[in-house]
Amino acid sequence: MVVLIIVPKLSFTLLSLFLCACISTPKLNIEGVDRTLTPIKVQEDFHLYQSNKVIWGGIIVNSKNLKEGTLLEVLAYPLSFNEEPDTNRKPLERFRVEHPEYLETMNYSSGRLITVIGPLIELQKDFIGETKYTYPVIAAEQLHLWPIDEQQSDTQFYFGVGVGFTIIK
Repeated sequence: MVVLIIVPKLSFTLLSLFLCACISTPKLNIEGVDRTLTPIKVQEDFHLYQSNKVIWGGIIVNSKNLKEGTLLEVLAYPLSFNEEPDTNRKPLERFRVEHPEYLETMNYSSGRLITVIGPLIELQKDFIGETKYTYPVIAAEQLHLWPIDEQQSDTQFYFGVGVGFTIIK
C-alpha cells in the first residue's frame, strides 16, 4: 500500500523560500527620493527640481569614461515594484548619469539595465544623431546594474511539486 504524505506547513515554507530566492531586489536607500519626477517633467521645469533626489532606471544607450569619472546615457523606463526598469512599458525619454569614479564600460555597456539614485545637477544639451536634445543629469549616489540573466522581456515563474511516498508492509 502506498500512502501519499503531504505536509502543508513544510510545503508552504519551502515554496516561500523558493519564491524569495527568485525575486531579486537591490538594496537601495530610497530615503528622500522624489518618485513623481520623470525626465520629461524635469526637462520642462529644471529650475524647480534642481537638487531633487530621484530614482530612475532604464537601458544604457552609451557609456564613456571621462578624465574624471564615467558618463552614462540611459533610455528611461518606469520602474517595477523591485526598482527594475520595466521595458514592457513605454520609454520615458533619456537622461544622463555622472558617476565620480571609473566604471568598466564593458560592464556598463549598451543594452544593460540600470537603476540610479541621486540628485539632479544640470541639463546638458547635445545631439541624438542630428536632433538637438536636452538631457537631465543625475549625480549618481547609488547604482544598481541588473544581472544579464534577469534582463528578460517577460517575468517567468516556475513552480514544482514535491511528492513523498511511504511504503507500508
